[in-house]
Amino acid sequence: MALRQMSEVFANLTDFDVPAGLFNILVGKFKTKFPYLQRLKLLGEMKDINKVTTAPECFPNLQVIEVSLPFDYYNQYKSSDLVFTHPLPTVKELSITLEEISDDGFVDADLQLVKDWLSKFPSLTKAKISLEKSVRNYPLTDSPDRYTQLHDLFKSIDFGVPLDLSFTADGRVPYPNYVDPDEVPEDEIDLDDLAPYFEYYERPFIYFNHTHGFSTERFVYKYAMPGKKFEHKINLDLEM
Repeated sequence: MALRQMSEVFANLTDFDVPAGLFNILVGKFKTKFPYLQRLKLLGEMKDINKVTTAPECFPNLQVIEVSLPFDYYNQYKSSDLVFTHPLPTVKELSITLEEISDDGFVDADLQLVKDWLSKFPSLTKAKISLEKSVRNYPLTDSPDRYTQLHDLFKSIDFGVPLDLSFTADGRVPYPNYVDPDEVPEDEIDLDDLAPYFEYYERPFIYFNHTHGFSTERFVYKYAMPGKKFEHKINLDLEM
């Protein structure tokens, strides 16, 4: 009853941060219209976000949608499960932030997924998407091929709108086996002396900027051209 009484208040909003489940009740059950709403930030569960619909007659001024799905231990989202079941026709600006647990870093399919999301917004003029993966055992290779292939694919895809895309992978790898933590205390390890040995970790990332840390290796690749920008970050924690 309280929600029904609040419908008129909601209907006058121009800016709305709301759990998607509640939003769907307002629109579906109570038929609430939002004639003045310009910006909508969707929170909550992915299954509810997927059901959101914004018909033009109910949302004539809606221009900005933000989707926020931070890591949730009890609802471990997968980016591939975000599908936007209903097209959102009036939206001109889209922002998506999503964190997930994964068995791998970013691959070609993640770029195709981004393109599929953008296709659900026929009036879109720009988008900013930030995806983060936490990878317990990050897979290392001897070759940079998987990354050059991913980066080349980004360059070749026409996303249809100006896109600012960020991929961040946080992973763990075993510390180089020449260091025995039982024999060499952490405070006595000289990173300058050991730097050549870190080539094992650098090999796949020759096209990234590399920053050494005591226990974390950070790799950053950036690319920009008219109409799209890409940042690909990989943070590897070295486990003793």
